[in-house]
Amino acid sequence: MLKLFRPDWGEADARYEADKAEAVHAAGLPVSAVHGVTQVDGRFGIIYEEIVGQPLMESLQRRPWAVRETARFLADLHLQVPKAQVPTLPRATDRLTRAIERAPGLSEAERMSLLALLGRLPGGDTVFHGDFHPGNVYLTERGPIILDWMDAARGNPLADVARTAVLFRAAVMPRDMPGRRVVELIRRAFHRAYLRRYLAATPAAPGQLDTWIAVVAGARLAERIPGEKKGLLALARSSLRG
Repeated sequence: MLKLFRPDWGEADARYEADKAEAVHAAGLPVSAVHGVTQVDGRFGIIYEEIVGQPLMESLQRRPWAVRETARFLADLHLQVPKAQVPTLPRATDRLTRAIERAPGLSEAERMSLLALLGRLPGGDTVFHGDFHPGNVYLTERGPIILDWMDAARGNPLADVARTAVLFRAAVMPRDMPGRRVVELIRRAFHRAYLRRYLAATPAAPGQLDTWIAVVAGARLAERIPGEKKGLLALARSSLRG
């Protein structure tokens, strides 16, 4: 299986992800083995072990009535990620700090407050996927495979859960999208069921997840995703009130 990067991405970018994927695979997580970095028509890419199956997102689209079951499945899979330790991964707090420092839309006072919140949150040293959602999980005969380890780091597992929550809450669908309201209801139900399952297994201190969500949303602003700025700012400011 070949993953090709955009033309403006270089060999260093491909090797950066390949090294992370190799490390988490060696740590025992359900990840495709890496067979090297290559170049095709001027674009660099990673040669992954071939996997046969279907994306979890496709399964959800085919079986929307199973939204809670699928969400619990995703939460159970996410709970496996912090069981691994990979000391070579960068620290998630360092990445979050750099992102908040360059995030557009925040006042200097808000930026400093978010950084202060991050500094007070408990650390961690386990694997942090950084972009965990149904689109990055593939269902195969040998079990689920987690894709896309470019943003992998090491840190507090709850920060990774917050990232997933922010992806669900801040994503914007086109207003003219067919069945938009139904899709939005499904997404909300999925999000609630996912969080309920995860937190039942690893309960957090009151308010801690909300604080992580504010910090992660502030960092997400640096990615400049079209349409997300308003929602991300609201989430980032949610723990700054009062």
